[in-house]
Amino acid sequence: METIDELIKEYLLFRGFFNTFRNFDLESKNDRDKGFKAELVVEQLFSYINSSDINGLMEFWKYLGNRFFSQIDSRFCQTLKKMEINLLKYYIVVQIQKNKKEKILEFYNIYGNELLGKPEWDHNWFAIPFIKKPETNSIFKIFFSKQWLETFTSSLTNFLNTIFQNITLPSLLNFNTDRYIRKAQECEIQALRNLVDNLKAELDASDNKITSLRQMLSKNYSLLSEKELRPINESFNDNLKLKESSVEPQQKKVVKKENNELTNAMDSKINNDVIYEMKNLTESEHKIMMLNQDLINTFPNKLTSSKFSTNMGNLISCIDSKNKLYLYNTETSSCQPFNDLPTNYTVMEWGNKTDNIINIGLNNSTIRSININSKSWNDIQILNNYCTNIEYSDNSNDYIYTILKNTKETNIGLINIKDGIIEKVLHKEESSNSNNFLKINSSSSLLVYGNEAGLIRLFDLRTNKQVTKFDSNESILSLYINDNDLIYIINKEYISKWNISNNDSMSILNSWNDNLTEKQSIKPSSSTSSLSNYPLLLQSKIKLNLKTQFILSNNKSLNNNIYMNTDMKYIMFPIFTENEISIYNANNGEYEVSSNKYTSEIECFDVNQNFTQSIVGCSDGSLYLNRWLYV
Repeated sequence: METIDELIKEYLLFRGFFNTFRNFDLESKNDRDKGFKAELVVEQLFSYINSSDINGLMEFWKYLGNRFFSQIDSRFCQTLKKMEINLLKYYIVVQIQKNKKEKILEFYNIYGNELLGKPEWDHNWFAIPFIKKPETNSIFKIFFSKQWLETFTSSLTNFLNTIFQNITLPSLLNFNTDRYIRKAQECEIQALRNLVDNLKAELDASDNKITSLRQMLSKNYSLLSEKELRPINESFNDNLKLKESSVEPQQKKVVKKENNELTNAMDSKINNDVIYEMKNLTESEHKIMMLNQDLINTFPNKLTSSKFSTNMGNLISCIDSKNKLYLYNTETSSCQPFNDLPTNYTVMEWGNKTDNIINIGLNNSTIRSININSKSWNDIQILNNYCTNIEYSDNSNDYIYTILKNTKETNIGLINIKDGIIEKVLHKEESSNSNNFLKINSSSSLLVYGNEAGLIRLFDLRTNKQVTKFDSNESILSLYINDNDLIYIINKEYISKWNISNNDSMSILNSWNDNLTEKQSIKPSSSTSSLSNYPLLLQSKIKLNLKTQFILSNNKSLNNNIYMNTDMKYIMFPIFTENEISIYNANNGEYEVSSNKYTSEIECFDVNQNFTQSIVGCSDGSLYLNRWLYV
């Protein structure tokens, strides 16, 4: 910008426009836009606050509004309102710190009526001039902290930078753009050429791998010659036609089930010998940016859990190290203590349909179901077990699927929350110290259960019966299932996609394999011998290109702390050693963006349903809210 200004001055002198030169030079020195430098604009705003000039502050803010904010996208409107409210709160805080009570009264005389009509303004702030030592009051003390000021300054600067980067430039500033575009296109062409070369090399390597696999299959299974196969095929086809005409429908299903088990056993052997590393090169790229990171509350004790409500997402439930339950409202920026839990918690989840139910698993063999509207709760006895996972089905708050553990066994149970009873145990196994995972697809037709050793069980929720048991042969840190028959396994190195196949046509192939198996003595592996009609096939294995190692702090784990968005495109998880959270692309394993570093160690973490907001609770009791923008 300074270079263009100097060129204009040189041109004006060259043309002899001396009066214009003097006026241009004077206005440049009094540039209210500060050369579109966000740091200087923030510095100017804070200078009005420090000099107690409320009129100058509001006049400059309105100038920015008319000049820039009126052109912004509607997505930024809510953030703009919050920035203005926080700016006014900071003005009041500074006047209190300077002991200028009369300036606060002057502020309310001028803008009090206007603030009454704004739902974003907390009416508790009208009482602040009459409160002794508001910096110690639980409602206001966060705004007097150094952390809040640093976070607000950073958020305001980032917001203004975003605005300035998206303004439309005049033609004069675009005169050199063509050269940069041409240079960028040349670089892009070279990068694409390199990509083509790499893809050719990968294709050659894949061809070689396919050839080696065919050789391996030929060696392992000793396939019969064409002359030997012809009579077997003819005999098999005749037998198959005879079976199809005479076997009862129920018997056909049994045959299909047995054949599918064998096919999956063979596929399992192939899958175990092959590692797929795929990158989605056809899908359009999306940019992710962090809109802001705000310190929204400071609790007296360390936070151990925090969860977004599932419906509107404007409520956050928090549990601290003293087992106190709090509710924070993001719309009103208010936090209220709600309930003291009788013992340590094991899991906390909001209800599925409305934002008025919280279910909390406790160490005293109960699940506490809390209604926040009526401020009442019901303790459900779970028979000397403790609950580690909660999943909802059919968009109902009355039934949950859960993992129930004790010293002897691990159970997958269906619990009637309304009546307070365990209705059914879907599965029971000997207990282990491993972590377990439980997920239901959005259509509530399938439930997938897994443990950190890699064992997967699939249940059909229409019958509440197991349909698949499968050993993925890889460790698990998180597990997801979608409605496209894909199970996602996430660990420290890979994102694996397992396809759930339920194709009746596979039974014919399995019948053919039965004939070969009889001659070649192939036995199904023990890991797949109990499969039903849902074999799992490894579709792809995507390597995570981590920018930092998965090094965990003491007593901290990524188990159930890796979140995947609903369209399965992104994963988000905390980096404990770096005190930040990161987002990676699930389609190619590449790093996308990280948060700013938090002031102390991360203790708990959650993401809302549409992946636009995340919360982090820290060891010093601070609660941060991050907003993410997908463009």
